[in-house]
Amino acid sequence: MNQTRNQSTAKTRPLPPVLQSVKHDTRLLLAERINALFQSADDALFEMADRASSDTDQNLYFDSMRIVRLQRASIAQKFVDNYSRNWGQILSVSAPITQQPAVELQAEDFSLVQNDELEISVAAAGISSKVTSMFLLPITQLTKRIESVCDKTIEPQRNPLGPQSLSQAFIQGIETLDVNIKVRIILLKLFERFVAEQLEAVYQRANDILIDAGVLPQLKQRAQKSQSHPTNGASSPVRVAEVEPSQPPEQHDSFAQLQNLLSAARQRSTSAPLQGVPGGQPHSADTAQSAQPPGQSSAQPPAQSSAQPPAQSSAQPPAQSAEPNEATLISTPQLLEVLGVVQGSTSSEPIDLEQPIQPLDLQQLIQSTTASLQDLDGKEGAAGTSKALEPDSADVVDLVRMLFDYILNDRNLAIPMKALIGRLQIPILKVALLDNSFFAQTSHPARQLLNELSSAGIGWSTANELKRDETYNKIESIVLRVMNGFSEDLNLFSNLIAELRHFVNKEKKKRNHVEQRVKETEQGKARTTQAKQTVQNLINQKACGLRLPSDSGHFVSDAWSKVLVYIFITQGHESQAWLDAAATLDDLLWVLQPLTDEHDIARREDRIPELITELEAGITLANLSEATDQMARLVETIEEIHRADLAFIDEANNISLPKLAVAEQPELILVSERSQPQPIEEAPAELLAEVDAINEGRWVELREDSNNLIRCKLATIVQPGNRYVFVNRKGMKVCERTRHALAFALDAGELQLLDDTEMFDRALEAVIGNLRNLQDNPSPIE
Repeated sequence: MNQTRNQSTAKTRPLPPVLQSVKHDTRLLLAERINALFQSADDALFEMADRASSDTDQNLYFDSMRIVRLQRASIAQKFVDNYSRNWGQILSVSAPITQQPAVELQAEDFSLVQNDELEISVAAAGISSKVTSMFLLPITQLTKRIESVCDKTIEPQRNPLGPQSLSQAFIQGIETLDVNIKVRIILLKLFERFVAEQLEAVYQRANDILIDAGVLPQLKQRAQKSQSHPTNGASSPVRVAEVEPSQPPEQHDSFAQLQNLLSAARQRSTSAPLQGVPGGQPHSADTAQSAQPPGQSSAQPPAQSSAQPPAQSSAQPPAQSAEPNEATLISTPQLLEVLGVVQGSTSSEPIDLEQPIQPLDLQQLIQSTTASLQDLDGKEGAAGTSKALEPDSADVVDLVRMLFDYILNDRNLAIPMKALIGRLQIPILKVALLDNSFFAQTSHPARQLLNELSSAGIGWSTANELKRDETYNKIESIVLRVMNGFSEDLNLFSNLIAELRHFVNKEKKKRNHVEQRVKETEQGKARTTQAKQTVQNLINQKACGLRLPSDSGHFVSDAWSKVLVYIFITQGHESQAWLDAAATLDDLLWVLQPLTDEHDIARREDRIPELITELEAGITLANLSEATDQMARLVETIEEIHRADLAFIDEANNISLPKLAVAEQPELILVSERSQPQPIEEAPAELLAEVDAINEGRWVELREDSNNLIRCKLATIVQPGNRYVFVNRKGMKVCERTRHALAFALDAGELQLLDDTEMFDRALEAVIGNLRNLQDNPSPIE
């Protein structure tokens, strides 16, 4: 079970003060519970040893008791550290990445490790499930309050105080504990008993701190109210204890809240329809407009696009006189029937991947389709009679239209993806009519499918590159299956999202493999460049200006420099091998210099044999077979220099040796001209700060030239040199830029950051924000 987890280096915002208070107070409470756990661990392990059926098992428990006792402080500290880190991660720009270490296992050990991990996973899942059912309401309320403070959606498993996060924090704390899997399971059972089952006070304290700070204090009141009052027309009260974990009690009110926003926005904009909001006419049937022909402008909105306050019952339309403009209400089942006709008629239309798709005018489409069909009650419609939607249905239609207005104008989506998602407008409308929790549940399968589709296609640039793209083929097939197969069975979306995720994960593994090779190649290039630059500086520092024989100078610059580069890359510039090779260079340069002191000449004579051995070993290490001849000439030169120096101090020696040709050693250029850093204009600090905020894994749209925009992902930032390397959706390198070049591209609008967070959630937040702004600051379209 020994694992190491490398967290992503995503930048985080500081934790808000109120969450700091929650983190601090609950950490103290959790530390108390962990201490209680360990106070009982000795008793539990002693009892297991006492009941052991063999001496081996008994010794196992006694030894484990000693190990746990020695390391309890360390485990408790690791748990607290993991817990604190989880708080930091909820504000991370990107989700934390968990990586398994590359551990070498024997074949016979592999299944054993898998079984141990499975046991731990099953135990943790049991704890999470049990605690969730015990404390569903306070956990749900706490998650919603944390979301409110962070202004972002927090998945239940990422709530730092959620049972899953706390269980994992403890599991990570005991990872390095050298005990048998049986003992780990015992410790997890103790965690369940003394920590997980005692979390009520922790959740109470956390919620109290947030309530006192004014963070969603009404949640508790809503939950109590829901016990005695039906919600959204339900025939029986909703009991808090019966609420599913994926559907917290407060979510039942979400659709009603959206209706209130719609109604308030309409009341503030009755003079004219406003941008992003349906028209401002009242919802009553006597004001319903006649259906417009499909080609007619929809500047005058259909009457059903406006809503009465939600309190009005749709089953009791106002009494009307039989006048030519009288409208009849379309029930939800009738509306679904009409939408089924529209869906069937559009499912066979070709998909144009090269042109931006426009959002459907859903209300006009419904009106025109209804007008072309037989009366929905089975009777011929009276002349001059129009159809109007029930208030709740009209609100759903308006909300779905606004959502797709945002989605299909979202610059983060590529045009081909908009073309595909645009085909889902009618099926998604049907989903929302069948299940109002669609607007409230982030885990709703239809919402998740939209999010997964957009995420899978974020790297698409043009339609031309999709002809043989397996991801495109898969997404297209899923869209067509929804168009052709969805009637009223919402399980279709659950099946499709599971299928798509399985496919995406397989493709991601392939892409990550290619991307990893790109990273390693680029990092290798950078390390080689750095090594050459370091070696160049080292040799120039030591040899520049010295007078060396020509052949010797070439040996230093052509052969020994490569030995130094090889050692730098393979062992680093702080290794002993590097220090030894640099010392060998010092000695080589020294023996090549003329000496006049008898002591120095004698010392050189002693050093030459060992030096030659070191040089030959370096040449062999770097596999420089081509340097053999250079090495031989170098040895001859060293011997000639040494004999000449001996002649100058030997008075009895009249041998006159020829002087060797020597030249001053120039500076070396070991790095190619292309890789030499070029002087560039300094980018402004604020632009550089924006570039520094781009993390690995971030998708961007980059203009290569006047006619070519590419979508690519930042794979790695290579140092030295601040080279930003980008890959396409298949993991292959497409371009690289320097930090300053990216800053100037940002300034020129040639670099756009793409948001690959949950598309539907962004759209819903934008719609709610627009409605609230409109409610406060109405501004009719000019």
